Amino acid sequence: MLDNFQYSYVLRNLLAEYSLEYLNESTKEHDLINYNNVINWLDESLNLDPSLDNPAWQAKYNSISSKHSSNANKDDEKKELEEIISKLKLINPEHFRTLELNQEFLEKKKDITELLSFEKQLRIIYSKSSKKKRLKVLDIISKTYIFLNELPPDDNFDYKKLVEDFFEFIGADEENTNVASYLVLKSLYSIGRLKEISKGIALAKKSLDAKWSSRYINIISSILLIEDSNIPILSEAINSPSSNINSSQVKRINVDILVAQNKFDDAINLINISYDSKIFSFSDYVIAKTYTLLKSGRYAEVISFVGDNIDKVKDANKRDVIIINREVAKKNSGQEIRRIDLHSVISHFQSKGNESMCAFYLLDDLVQARRILRGYINNDFFNYYIFSNWPAIPESELKDFTPERIAS
Repeated sequence: MLDNFQYSYVLRNLLAEYSLEYLNESTKEHDLINYNNVINWLDESLNLDPSLDNPAWQAKYNSISSKHSSNANKDDEKKELEEIISKLKLINPEHFRTLELNQEFLEKKKDITELLSFEKQLRIIYSKSSKKKRLKVLDIISKTYIFLNELPPDDNFDYKKLVEDFFEFIGADEENTNVASYLVLKSLYSIGRLKEISKGIALAKKSLDAKWSSRYINIISSILLIEDSNIPILSEAINSPSSNINSSQVKRINVDILVAQNKFDDAINLINISYDSKIFSFSDYVIAKTYTLLKSGRYAEVISFVGDNIDKVKDANKRDVIIINREVAKKNSGQEIRRIDLHSVISHFQSKGNESMCAFYLLDDLVQARRILRGYINNDFFNYYIFSNWPAIPESELKDFTPERIAS
C-alpha cells in the first residue's frame, strides 16, 4: 500500500499510530508487526517532512519508549531518545516540539542538574517571548517544577527556595497566568510546603477552568479528592459534554471517585466496562482492578487475578506495582509473601521512591520504610494524603503526620 503513496508522510504517520496502539494494547507476541516496523515508518515520514510540525517526532519518541517498556534497564532507551532530542535541537532549539520533548526526556533521566539548567534556558526564552508564547513556556516551566516536586527528597537542592524564586520571577505577569500547570504548581506548593490546605484546594478548583487543564486533570483530581466535599465539582468538570479530557482519564477519575465513596462494586464494574470497551489499556486495567479489590478487602481475588494476568503486562515498572498489590493481598490474608520479588522491586528502584518504600513495609524493614516515608512527607505534605490511600502502608504509620497532629 505504501508503494502507491510514496510521498505521503500522513499515511505513514497513521499506519504507525494505529500499529503502535495495537502493539501497546496487545498481550501477545506478534511476528507480523513490531516496534521497529513502527519506527521505520516514522523515519520514512520524517524523511518526507522533517519539519518540527510533523507529529512523527512525538510518535517516534513514544514508540521508542514503548519498545523498551518491558526492560528494567533503560540505558538503551535513553540513548535512542537522546538521538531524537539532538536532532530536534539542531533544527530549532527553541521550537515547542523541541522544548516539550526535551522536558519529557529530562524527566525520564531524572537528572536534577540538567532539569534546572533547562529551566534557566526556559526563563531566557520566556523573557524575550510574546505574551502568547510566554503562556506555553510558562506551562513547560511549571510542569518541570511539578515533576521535581514528585522526586524523592534530595539534600543537594532546595526545592522550596527554587520554586519561590520562580514565583518571584513571574512577578507582575501573574495576573495573566491563567495556565493550569502554574495554578497546580501553586496549589501543590500551598499544600505541600506551606500546609495551607484550603488555599491549595481553591487553586486546584481554579485550575479546572484554566488553559490546558485537561493535561493536568489527574493531579487536579488527586488534590480535590483530599476532601469528599469536592466530589460534585470534580465530577461535573470531568463529565461535562464540553470537556476535552480523554475518555481514559474520565473513566479513571470516576473510578477514583467511586473508591473514595466506598462504592467498590460500582468501581470494579466501571473498570471492567472500560477495559472491555478498550478505553483502559491492559496494564492500567490490571493495576486499577487490583487496587480497587485491595481497598475492598477482597484479597483472594487480587491474588488469583494477578496470577492470571501479570505475565501479560509488558511494562516493567507497572509489573512492579502489580507485584506490590499482590503481596499486600498475601500479607493481609496471612499468606507467605514472595520476598525475592519484593527485593527485585527494591533493586529496580535502587532502594528509593514509593515502590521501594512499599516493598520495605511488606518486608517489615521498618527502618528503611520509615526513612523514605518521613522524607517524602516532611519534604511535601501532599504525600500524606496520597499515602493515606495506599493499602501497602499501614494506617498506624501515618498517625504522626495527620493534619491535626501537624497543626498542634
